Amino acid sequence: MRAGRRRNRVSFERQQTGKSSIGEPIVQWVAFASAWVELVDLSGREVAEKIIEVAKITSRIMMRYRPDIDERCRVVYNGVIYNIVAAQDPDGRRRELILMCERVR
Repeated sequence: MRAGRRRNRVSFERQQTGKSSIGEPIVQWVAFASAWVELVDLSGREVAEKIIEVAKITSRIMMRYRPDIDERCRVVYNGVIYNIVAAQDPDGRRRELILMCERVR
């Protein structure tokens, strides 16, 4: 693993549920960690969703291994949100974590 390529600082968020002052359930995203990562955009495609054209970009994020990062989290980089589609430890040695993400504009 080469640390020099990890030049993007990102934060990780996880959903948290609570209740409002009048008792309504609230679901919000809360930041719980940050890390230096290598972020690479792999592809882009146009997808028609509900009659609206939306650009979807697939990205790969490579970082040091963390056991608390999985598909229930999301990544925020410079105000852009990346939904984690898959998180994998490529060699099973808990040294590196590869996140396959999708950015929706």
